[in-house]
Amino acid sequence: AATHEDFDRVVFEFEGANAPGYHVEYIDRPVRQCGSGNPVQVAGDGWLAVRLEPARAHAGDTTVVATVRDRDRILDLPNLRQLVLTCDFEAQVEWVLGLRSPERYRVRELTDPARLIVDVRN
Repeated sequence: AATHEDFDRVVFEFEGANAPGYHVEYIDRPVRQCGSGNPVQVAGDGWLAVRLEPARAHAGDTTVVATVRDRDRILDLPNLRQLVLTCDFEAQVEWVLGLRSPERYRVRELTDPARLIVDVRN
């Protein structure tokens, strides 16, 4: 995650040649963990969910090893306040971006390596 002149950017990088399927949308509170349904506190007044599937943020089937170390990051960017991994279950990964305020966003895919880029206006 980083800031640029007019937007904050989050980059998701993947193994393989292509990014998984994705869906990006604003969601309402309460933000919930998948599986348990437990509420998750996410900073800000706007919550942008980035759902990736098929995807996983862990390796192994019997012994699970996280491939993403920071699953809850507090940030101090102009709009982006927090990144929270709310789902890593049954080939679905979901991140919620906690924003100071809901603003317009754009999503782009890049290759070599496979990446999904989410830019949110400051």
